[in-house]
Formats: sequence, structure tokens, C-alpha cells
Amino acid sequence: MAPEPLSAQSKLASRDTSDESDVNGVPLPPDGILFMNKTAKGGVQQGTSQVRLLMESGVNVRTGTLLDVGCGWGRLAYGLLSTGFDGRYIGVDIVRERTDWLEANFTSVHPRYSFHFLDIKNDLYNPNGRLTRISYDALISDAAPTTIVLLSVFTHMYEADIAHYLIDLATIMSSDSTLVFSCLLFDGVAQERIRQGVASRKFPYKLSADCRYDLKSEPLGAIAYTEPKILQLLGRAGLAGRVIRGNWSRAKADRKGSWGQDVIIAKKAEHGATGPVDPADERKAKDRRGPGFHDRMAAWRRWITSSMTPPIPFPRRKAVH
Repeated sequence: MAPEPLSAQSKLASRDTSDESDVNGVPLPPDGILFMNKTAKGGVQQGTSQVRLLMESGVNVRTGTLLDVGCGWGRLAYGLLSTGFDGRYIGVDIVRERTDWLEANFTSVHPRYSFHFLDIKNDLYNPNGRLTRISYDALISDAAPTTIVLLSVFTHMYEADIAHYLIDLATIMSSDSTLVFSCLLFDGVAQERIRQGVASRKFPYKLSADCRYDLKSEPLGAIAYTEPKILQLLGRAGLAGRVIRGNWSRAKADRKGSWGQDVIIAKKAEHGATGPVDPADERKAKDRRGPGFHDRMAAWRRWITSSMTPPIPFPRRKAVH
């Protein structure tokens, strides 16, 4: 199904929900599952804005099957519901309280939306978890997803983990599937804006030539990569994508309603994967509790009071200053 004209998209996505206590019969979530003392109404408006931006980027958020990895309390799901999404939505998260509430209050009203707890081992949120890596087979049991979305997920991951996520997601994609994820790219025009002092983050700490982070005590609080590195990871997974620079770096003229983080929109590459994951990265990705444990815990504590959905725990690389 071809995307609707932008005028129709904007009309759909700009519906005011500020005075509503529910969205199409679904109550707004309680404060206990929200992030950073944000209001549910504000979050729904943000989710609606994200749907509009996806529409304007040519991504199908009207029909088909949409997989939302790191769905949190359902911000994007509410946005889709308020803009008339007519497909099947699958949201996954590692915080059971959120997915349980959404199943009981969202899915019960709109069965086309489902939410799933992933029993991923996590020392803070799910210490008795049985899994260390996501399997999508049970979630995507029929046709490949039309659209896969990860917002504010790779902004808190080390390279090896991003590589594995991309490889795993590529296995469930067809040539018609679209993958959308946000990230932070510190090179190019962003690097110039950082030097000028106008970017919202500085990323002064270096993990490698292609990776920097913003806070010395919490590397995973916000982590950034070069554009070539992200495109390389896509290639290794058999994917190819285009880059949309966000406003965090003031890489382009500030425009109300544009992406805050940088966004990648990817498809299956015509010639398949361009190379394997580095074996050293493979070993480091398997070390889920070893060196860097306390750094990871500090980052987790920050996420409790942040607006990001906490991802799977990750290993730490030695920083080079």
C-alpha cells in the first residue's frame, strides 16, 4: 500500500490528545510504568509525532505487521492507534510490568495489538531471566514483518550488541520489509556542530575511532558512532540503509517536529552480507556479567529515571581518553 499524501498524513498525525483520558477506548498508562516523570498525555503526543515522522520518511505505518523492539509503556503503539494504523502490532520489552499492563488494558480493547515480555536475564530488572539473546521466531510465526522499529535502543548499546541485533532482525526480514532505528552519529557535520558548541551532546570520551560516549561514569547513557561504522554493521547483516540526521547535533536547520536522534531506514541489501561479525566482538558480546558490571549497573540506574526503554545488559570496552 502506497503511503498517503503528506497533507493527509499530517492531518492524521496531528490529532490533539491533550484533553483525553483514553485513546480510542484504551486508558492512558499509570505513572508507575512511565519514564522520567513524564506525563502519559505528553508521551502519547510524542508517539503520534513519531508516527508522522515515519510517514513523512516513506515508512509504512498504516498496514501490515509492525514489530516494535523496546516498546516500553507503549508510546509508539498509542501513536499508531491514534493515527489509524490498520495492521498488526507486536511490541516487545524486558520489563514485565509494562507488557502485562498493556496486554490487560490495550490488547483487551484492540486485539490486533499484542505486547510480549522477553525473559532476558538482567541483573537489575530480571535477574532470573532464562535468555541472553532475543529469538523472534515465536513472535513472527507467519509472514515477515512489514516494518521493524527500534527507537532509543541502539543509543545505549555497544557495537557488538548492535551487530547481533541487526543480524537477528535481518533473518526475519523479507525484501519488502523495512527496518527503522535511531542512533547517534558524531562524525561529519555533527562533529563540526560539536566543535562550535551548538550540539546538545559533546561525546568527549573515546572507546574507539568509531565510538564515543557522553558521560564518563555512564558510557551507555548515550553512545555514538560514526556513520561509516553503522553502515558497516548494516552491511555485515545483509542490509543497506539511508541516513536521516536528527536535530540533537543541529546538523540542519532546526525544524519543529523533526527527528531528535539520527535515524537509519534500511532494507535487505541486493548482494547479501558484506562480512562476518568480528570474532573478538562475538566473545565480548557473550560476556554479559564480566568486566564493566558496575558501569552497566550505573547506566541501569540512570535509565530508571530516564525516558529510554532499558535494553539488554551489555559488556564494557576499555575507554581510551
